[in-house]
This record gives sequence, structure tokens and C-alpha cells, in this order.
Amino acid sequence: MIHSTLTSKGQTTIPLKVRKVLNLKPRQRIIYEVRNDGVLIRAQTETILNAFGAVHPPAQAPRDWAVLKKQTCEAALEK
Repeated sequence: MIHSTLTSKGQTTIPLKVRKVLNLKPRQRIIYEVRNDGVLIRAQTETILNAFGAVHPPAQAPRDWAVLKKQTCEAALEK
């Protein structure tokens, strides 16, 4: 049996064996599904909505998209 202790702030450490079974990574979200017979704990699967906000636009967007398109095509042809 695996166990951990709950702190006064309601926090606990997920034991290593459980983290390995669930393939949990740091900062990954965990889902707690409350059922009549207990609680199911599982890792949240990644979706496109989970990634929202992960990529930020450049500080300055190009003023002329036609120029950007031309530069991108030229760079692609060079490779």
C-alpha cells in the first residue's frame, strides 16, 4: 500500500511510484474524479486548448505581411 501525508494547507506529495505509473511531469495538471466508492486520480491529457497561451507573438509584428511572406519564401528556397 502506498501512502502520503496531507499538510495543514491541504497539500501532499505524490509518491514516486504513483508518479511513474501516471507518467507525471513537473507542473502537469492532475484530475481528481470523485466517485461513490472513492476518488480516481489521473494525469490530464494534453489538448490544443491546454496549449493556449503557451506561444507568445513577437514583441513587434511585421508591418508588411507581404514582405514577410517574400522573405520566408526566399529563406526556404535558400535551404
